[in-house]
Amino acid sequence: MQKDLKVISKAKELSAVIFEITERSPKKFRFTLVSRMQNISLDIIAELYEANDTYIDMKIISDMTKTIEHVKSIKNFASEEERIHYQNKLFELKLTKAMKLEEKVAQRLNHSYAALTGVKKLDYLTVLSAQMQCITPKQQERLAKLIYEVKALVGGFIKSDKQRYNY
Repeated sequence: MQKDLKVISKAKELSAVIFEITERSPKKFRFTLVSRMQNISLDIIAELYEANDTYIDMKIISDMTKTIEHVKSIKNFASEEERIHYQNKLFELKLTKAMKLEEKVAQRLNHSYAALTGVKKLDYLTVLSAQMQCITPKQQERLAKLIYEVKALVGGFIKSDKQRYNY
């Protein structure tokens, strides 16, 4: 079985702790704060899996790059029409390559940002839960530490993707 990314493992740990802590929350919060926190924690994991599973086929991108380089290397054309044809083909290839990469990277980043937004929501809900005495200050502190770690890891995941794909 393939090992999860650290960010996904930490999000799972956070979710497990949320379920553990909220299990003993007062009943009056069970269908409000508790269910929201639990659902958001699961949504974060789902978004991270979606982001990670958004496959960017770098072989296709590489093959297109080679074709572009080949077309660019052609120096002698039989006619002006042929030169214009190859220039148009080159433009078309570059545009197709950019669009394919852009689409997949955007999908991947959208899922990552959705996970980050979920972490921010969860952060607020844990503070609110402590204020409403749904969870204890010690439980909120424990969650805050895990939330901070997950937020940092998701941010690193996003930064890494942006660097990798020059986005």
